[in-house]
Amino acid sequence: MKRGQAAVEYVILTGVLLIFLVPVIQFSLMQTLAELRLSQLDDSFTRVTKSVDAVGALSIGAQETVVITTPSGIESITLSGQAIEVHISMGGAEQEMGYLTSIPMTGDIPITAGTYHLKVKKETNQLVNVTLRDSP
Repeated sequence: MKRGQAAVEYVILTGVLLIFLVPVIQFSLMQTLAELRLSQLDDSFTRVTKSVDAVGALSIGAQETVVITTPSGIESITLSGQAIEVHISMGGAEQEMGYLTSIPMTGDIPITAGTYHLKVKKETNQLVNVTLRDSP
């Protein structure tokens, strides 16, 4: 009888531990995924701003291709003047991230999750255009 009681106690102890550990593991996983998405977003748009600055320092017609990976949850991306504004929704909370360039820009970047090849081209002395490249 003692062996049966010990086995039941171990099963109950294991169940209680799982009840406490599963939410902690789930929370940790969600936080890690959110941090990964923010890091991916920051890396992509830092590359775009560096590319805009580099092309902006060159002559008219200069262009460069930059590869970015956008995470899911992006609500909008606005390129206006010398700023890129990204609105992202994560876990029910919305965040706004901003990136600055040294030269005014215009263009359009897709908001759906995926990897994109962007063409960054200097159109005039004071304007860089960022668009989706036709083919990689």
